Amino acid sequence: MTALSFRSRARTVDHLGREQIADCPTAVSELWKNSFDAYARRVTLHLFDSHVPVAAVVDDGHGMNSAEFQEKWLIIGTEDKLSNSEVRKADRLGLPLRTRQGQKGIGRLSAAALGSLLLLVSKRKDEPFIASLVDWRLFRNPYLLLDDIRIPFAEFDCLSELPALTRRLFDELMENVWGGDTHDERHDRIVDAWNRFSLQEEAKDSLTTQRRMEETIIETSFDERHFTQWPVWTGDSDCGTALFVADLEFDLLSQLEETATSKHADEASRAKDIFVSTLSSFVDPYDEELLSKLEFETSVIAWHGSKSRMVVAREREFGLSSIEQLEHFVRGTVDENGVFRGRIKAFGEWQEGDVQITLAPNLSSRGAARVGRFDLVLATYERVAANSSLAADLHAQAQKWAENHSGLMVFRDGLRVMPYGRPDTDFFLIEERRSRHAGREFWNHRRMFGRIAIGTDENPNLRDKAGREGLIEGHATKVFRDLVISLLQTTSRRYFGSASDLRDEELSAKKLERAESKARKDAAALERRRRRVLKDDLNEKSEDLGELEQDLEGLQSTAKVDAVASFPKLMDVHERLMRVKKDLEVLAPPTRPRDLRSLEGEYRNYVSRWKSVSEAVSSLEASISNAASGLSEDNRRQIVVSAINHNASALNRRLSRWSEKAISLLQAELEGFGEQVEERKRLFRKAATELIGDERHKRMSVLEVHQELDRIYRRFDQENEEFFESYIFAMEAIKERIDLVGLTAFQGDQVSELSEEIDRLNALAQLGITVEIIGHEIEGLDLTITRNLDGLPKSVADLSPIQTALHAHRQLTERLRFLTPLKLSGNPQFEVITGEAILSYIESFFQDSLARAEIVLEATEAFKSFRVRELPSRIYPVFINLINNARYWLTKTPGDVERKLVCLDVRDGLVLVGDNGPGVDEEDERFLFTLFFSRKSHGGRGVGLYLCRANLRAGGHTIEYVTDERRILPGANFGILFRGGEYVGYKPENSGD
Repeated sequence: MTALSFRSRARTVDHLGREQIADCPTAVSELWKNSFDAYARRVTLHLFDSHVPVAAVVDDGHGMNSAEFQEKWLIIGTEDKLSNSEVRKADRLGLPLRTRQGQKGIGRLSAAALGSLLLLVSKRKDEPFIASLVDWRLFRNPYLLLDDIRIPFAEFDCLSELPALTRRLFDELMENVWGGDTHDERHDRIVDAWNRFSLQEEAKDSLTTQRRMEETIIETSFDERHFTQWPVWTGDSDCGTALFVADLEFDLLSQLEETATSKHADEASRAKDIFVSTLSSFVDPYDEELLSKLEFETSVIAWHGSKSRMVVAREREFGLSSIEQLEHFVRGTVDENGVFRGRIKAFGEWQEGDVQITLAPNLSSRGAARVGRFDLVLATYERVAANSSLAADLHAQAQKWAENHSGLMVFRDGLRVMPYGRPDTDFFLIEERRSRHAGREFWNHRRMFGRIAIGTDENPNLRDKAGREGLIEGHATKVFRDLVISLLQTTSRRYFGSASDLRDEELSAKKLERAESKARKDAAALERRRRRVLKDDLNEKSEDLGELEQDLEGLQSTAKVDAVASFPKLMDVHERLMRVKKDLEVLAPPTRPRDLRSLEGEYRNYVSRWKSVSEAVSSLEASISNAASGLSEDNRRQIVVSAINHNASALNRRLSRWSEKAISLLQAELEGFGEQVEERKRLFRKAATELIGDERHKRMSVLEVHQELDRIYRRFDQENEEFFESYIFAMEAIKERIDLVGLTAFQGDQVSELSEEIDRLNALAQLGITVEIIGHEIEGLDLTITRNLDGLPKSVADLSPIQTALHAHRQLTERLRFLTPLKLSGNPQFEVITGEAILSYIESFFQDSLARAEIVLEATEAFKSFRVRELPSRIYPVFINLINNARYWLTKTPGDVERKLVCLDVRDGLVLVGDNGPGVDEEDERFLFTLFFSRKSHGGRGVGLYLCRANLRAGGHTIEYVTDERRILPGANFGILFRGGEYVGYKPENSGD
């Protein structure tokens, strides 16, 4: 019997590194986790286009010294990742203790998945630099022993030495291919190994690995352009590590758009999508407190010459506050007993109180099957905008978010577990269940947002696979997945999916909303038609009125000469006048809309002309009547009969024209109605018969065909009902002689009046929009100025002019900060706002203006302790306006007031703002919150209190003018009831959630 040892070939490293890791973006994430373990605040992957494209992973962590490189980096499977020894305080670089992400001690080998050639440079604070060069192609030779490969390594003191040092490292590295200067056993083994490997490769008619390594020109691989992105090189950090990689893999080359040829355009596009979806949201974006605590940022930047392009960056405008706005939202915790507790929002409405769902009644809490506590956030929106409770702009924004942020991700200790959340990963079987019944299994990977947060301490059984392509499929992982699936299915059935009673109720309400929307569109279309008809009517009648004016002038001339000459001539003038009079009545001005807009001048001119002709006709008619009074009874009767005949004839002519037009329209509509019915039948049959091909080509099962057919039927039936029911209703209204035109005109005038009110409000909104635009530009300029001023050498920064400029810049920034609450657009950021914060904001805003006016601002402890979770833009402007109003009226207070005072207090759940000024007249109280009401002698526009109420109402809060015993001072007192407000020792009954 004898004892033997395992021996390792060099290829083992290739198996553990390049071949083991799931893909290139996962390899990047592993290197980022190493930077996290090194207490870096920022790690960036830079991609450089050049003759030899280069990738650089650079961080500002604590770095490595010579001993650590030799005893840890070069030793595979080191124990320090598994030990519980606490990281030295000096190595934390001022950061709190972090949970180690590395588990197996092989993460560094992930660099082989980025490219073949690696230059590693690292520095610890107050210690020399170290550098090493590795060509991972060495480890692809199956005939080399691991002990035969020697990695060149050097220490140096100055970064300027690095380019020359790199050449020497390369020369030494190639001894692993050519053998050393001494012909020893190692030399012979190396030469023999490469000869055998090259023969094997040549048999496959491929360029040999040895030849590729020999053709590497180290000078063109790494140069100063690549080094300057490392914070240690630029002097921004005194420690850190940089990995420079050449001979890049396709996934990285694809990010440099110029290298994606048309031949590989599709592959490059897919690689880009996977790369971005994997590395976006590397740090949990749905836990803002953790984001701030970790202080760890990741990014990917592509360089095209001197121009940079951000490929992956933390989107500061997207996070929990973004998805909280969506209509479907789930947030809570699943405990170790498999019970979910949290809040749920469905169709924009929060369910009352905390929701509790038992996901697994008999969950094991011991051994390898144990799953501990984990948190989760889920959110989504209705795909069809017509069914959504979201505003149109927010629904469109959600669709844009889905392009870059959709998916259910998993995070451990705040960092992402790969590859969950990617479109090609369906760990929780979301799409598989949807394929069976999309309506009932509501959640959709491409339209949902969310994450599951696990911790190493609570869930030690949930461990990554060696290649980081997900969790090890152990008992605990299966239980974990089943718990999440159970929650997804339960929430779908209870709240969101087609099996939910809530969905039926909400969609019925949405149906009503769609009907109202359609009515508004129809009303707008009718109003446009009304205006078009008015314009055409005025043009046509204007020409006819011109001819009538000429006829009337001739008739007037004849009447002056011949009206009294004889009865026949009088009768002739009378009959001609009757014809003119009937024609004039036909040409009466159309009904005047409330708002004529561009037709105002044309309409007024026509009315003036028509009245002038009408007056002339009346005058001529009076003259003829006077002349007829002296005629005989028979002659007078003839004139009356003639008038009756003329009226009857004119009325009959108009009735005939209307009848012919109506009958023509009815006949055409009857034909069109029949065609519409047949078209609806044809469209349904076409959509339904397409399913036959889907089943025949195995794209859908028979069950799926039935489900899809049900959806098609419901869609067509709903569309048919909306059209034909409204059509029949309109016909019945006509049958019952309801004047639809008059009704529409009346409603249109009301809408026009309300539109004027909206226009005035929009004019007010321009202030906020202007602030938004200017504020966005100023924010960018401020960051640029700050970054460059901070980058000045200390000798320059200490100069008096520079210090003056810095002080002025800080003051300007503080002033501009007060513009922030006025922003109207962008992504709302909800915050917990305290009375203390409001008081501080008011004092900063008004600074010494209150003191100059000898006004004292006081706040009680009850006010300071008050808190509410809201948008700052809804709260701060309200208090600024109330204090500013109090300041104005206190300056108008008679001099006998000994002490001008403004007080902030809370009583019985009501936040009060009071002063001891003159107060508000009783007659004016009911107008206080109406638009444009003001009693200020100057500077008052009457919009402040109106906007206060509108701002608060948007968050479900109310404001009132207080006159009863709740007043805190004898002047003006305003009370605000905050929905969801929290008070020390008191919570109002209607405070909401």
